[in-house]
Amino acid sequence: MIEHERALLGALTMALLLTGCGKGTEETLEARRDALAGAERIAFTAALRCDLDTEEFCCTVKAEQTPEELRLTVTEPEELSGITARLSEDGEGLLEYEGLSLSLGRALTEGPGPLQSLPILLTALREGYVLRAWRERDGETELLAAELWAGDDLSLTVWYDAQSLNPVHAGFGMDGKERIRCEITEFTAQ
Repeated sequence: MIEHERALLGALTMALLLTGCGKGTEETLEARRDALAGAERIAFTAALRCDLDTEEFCCTVKAEQTPEELRLTVTEPEELSGITARLSEDGEGLLEYEGLSLSLGRALTEGPGPLQSLPILLTALREGYVLRAWRERDGETELLAAELWAGDDLSLTVWYDAQSLNPVHAGFGMDGKERIRCEITEFTAQ
């Protein structure tokens, strides 16, 4: 009987420790979310890989969000370099290239594709509810990971550098499969 009680006590202790780790991680990430919510400018570079079922599409985008607009400029692949999408605060979209522009109306914010994923990511970083959080290691780097609420049919997991609390990559899932992978570099918030 004593051995059974020790095993049970050990299991309870482990459960309490794990629960405490998750709660501290959630609180840390919620504090980071609140800090980002107050930022006047967020900028980063995103290397996106999108699984389109029949093919894979990859691109690199520079993103800059201010209170007035979100500007997304494609830098790679070279044949798309310079195409810029601008989304105003009210959701109106404009596509620009070499001085020409085309109104996109609200279509750019409707569904998650490579460029549509970045406004969703920014909204989740600034306002998203942390559904669950945990710690991971990527080689020598400690990461904080969080599943954030991004919609009913879309899952979003973001991995943050544990030291800087900057996001380093994100994964968007639909129908139980990761559809978009986003590697984030040069992240700044002011």
